[in-house]
Formats: sequence, C-alpha cells, structure tokens
Amino acid sequence: MAYRKTEKVLANLEARRNSILASAIDVIARSGMDGLTTDAVAARAGIAAGLMYKYFPDKTELVAAVFAKAPSGLTPLRLTHFHSKLC
Repeated sequence: MAYRKTEKVLANLEARRNSILASAIDVIARSGMDGLTTDAVAARAGIAAGLMYKYFPDKTELVAAVFAKAPSGLTPLRLTHFHSKLC
C-alpha cells in the first residue's frame, strides 16, 4: 500500500515551509540580501540546513517565495516593515 500524506502531515509541512519563509524574511530584514544564506535561515528556523532543500531546491526558489508572499512593490529596504506585520 502506498503512503498517502494525511491532512495533519500536509499541515505540518505547510507550517514548516511558512516558518522557513518567515525566517528568511527575518534574516533579510536584519542582514539584507547579502546576509541571506541557507545556514542563516536554517539557524533562524531551528532546522538543519539540508532540510531546507526539501522545501526550496535552491536559494533562488527561496527568494522567489519570499517576494511572492510579500505585497507588490516590496523592496529589501521595506522588508523590515513587512516582517513586523508577519511576526
């Protein structure tokens, strides 16, 4: 029998993904885009750096997800304000 993800598992995966996104936003708000590293985001999220690749295949995908979640016209300088609304 094939394993099917339950609603609880899917909810946990989505919560982890959102936690990683919030951590990325926090890292960008504090350190700018130059400070955005997988190690920094993983440390902020409290996960192993390798686990991030389960949710985002590379840094480009992570950055795209951050800006897709953000309101239009968001720049790294305005990210601090956006971050305060999320957390």
